[in-house]
Amino acid sequence: MGTRNLICVCYNGRFVVAQYGQYDGYPGGQGIAVVGFLRRPGNLQRLKDGLQHTYEAADKEVDEAHLQIDYLRGLERVAWRAFLEFKGQMLTQEIMDYLTPSLHPLTGAGILDIITYASEEKKVPIKLDLPLPAGWPQERLYVIDLDGAVLEVFNGCVQRGNRGHRFKDVAEGDSLPACIFSFPFSELEKMEDENEFLERLNEALHKRSDAV
Repeated sequence: MGTRNLICVCYNGRFVVAQYGQYDGYPGGQGIAVVGFLRRPGNLQRLKDGLQHTYEAADKEVDEAHLQIDYLRGLERVAWRAFLEFKGQMLTQEIMDYLTPSLHPLTGAGILDIITYASEEKKVPIKLDLPLPAGWPQERLYVIDLDGAVLEVFNGCVQRGNRGHRFKDVAEGDSLPACIFSFPFSELEKMEDENEFLERLNEALHKRSDAV
């Protein structure tokens, strides 16, 4: 489903990932994918380690990566179906030898797994889709704050005015994304499964709607 989204990672006081996605931005799509990644043991440290071996790609590299993957999509080849699944380390590494999924808008939360495989020998290019254009606050945003050990979910908008707002320096227009819920990593680890994330988020959304 075409629900735009942004998967962000903040580390050492700045945005180091801001991955634009075209589909499945709702909590039951990209949201659950992000939570599933954060709940897997060891992933947080692997993400921090991998971030040391990423770089911001030039526009030409981004365009070439899009064309390459879109071509495979058009042919409906096995490599494209495998790219969507990311089921194992060997598969992921093989795909990354031939494609650059980290730069494609259909990768979504898969960018997190991709970064965990980054190394000095195999650096991962990323595209920081910032600043947010006016109107983006209406879409879904997921922010993994590695400094504060918290996952924040944004949807809807608030007027500018909070000088401490996370997006105040990287958003255009008069509105900013509204944070609807924050999940400390420690709470995510204690959840029975990812469905508990959805239940708690939906509860927060209902309370927010009732308060309006």
